[in-house]
Amino acid sequence: MEKRKASPAFLCVTRRVVVITVLVALAALAAIQGAAPDFGVFTWNKTKLRMADAYAYRAPDTFDKTEKTTFVMLTTAKLDRSKIDASLDRESEINDQVREAKGTVIQLRFNADGSLSGLNAQIRTKDGFQSFSTSGTLKADLKANTPDHIAGRGQSGGTKTVADDKYSYDFTFDIPVTPEPDPGKPLPAGGGDAGKAYVAYIAALQKGNVDVVARYWPKERADQLLAAKKDPDFKEKFGMLKLFSPKTVTVKGGALRGDIADLDVFGKDADGNVMDG
Repeated sequence: MEKRKASPAFLCVTRRVVVITVLVALAALAAIQGAAPDFGVFTWNKTKLRMADAYAYRAPDTFDKTEKTTFVMLTTAKLDRSKIDASLDRESEINDQVREAKGTVIQLRFNADGSLSGLNAQIRTKDGFQSFSTSGTLKADLKANTPDHIAGRGQSGGTKTVADDKYSYDFTFDIPVTPEPDPGKPLPAGGGDAGKAYVAYIAALQKGNVDVVARYWPKERADQLLAAKKDPDFKEKFGMLKLFSPKTVTVKGGALRGDIADLDVFGKDADGNVMDG
């Protein structure tokens, strides 16, 4: 039996079909890889806020230091993970990044047994800023809950009401849990050189010595501070900075991690209220 050879036209069409199929497959793969991750939606009144990033970390429970709480932070802004990883206060670092991006951050708190113990929300929409916390009847379905991995889904179960506002949420996450940060090398009472620098900074701040204060700030912020001295409302703004800072301060100790010092301080504000942290 004579074997027929494929015609040049058939080979050409076949190759074209194969090439098109491969290109379509590659385009679909690129679309999947390039798509922004979707961690769900938080709805505040009529505004739907899509979560674009998520970060999870573990920390001692607020009321029982022997227990560990896993925090899942869902945000509408992309996060700089390297800065969060390096921070001892990861919650503050995340909040600062999201606030600078004018975004929304939702914090979910999970107990060791996987139960959802609380939700904190800092919401930014075109109508302004709102924040609230809720706990008690929250539910979540976790598929993984280990020291280094958390995955699951959290849903509000319909629309809820807080004051005069309505909200709902449906979150899905499957992310690593960042290990607890290195506590660092303990500092002596007074905080060593870092403690002395902080006390000197607070003294300059309370005296209103702007030039000395600027020496303790990062260069970019220091330049902005010095340039703002010419503004007509500078005195008022600098006064607010003093108001929210200790009037007197004592450094009890702290820890040193590389060139970062975390100080344990005690002080009082202008009204004599205790400031401890």
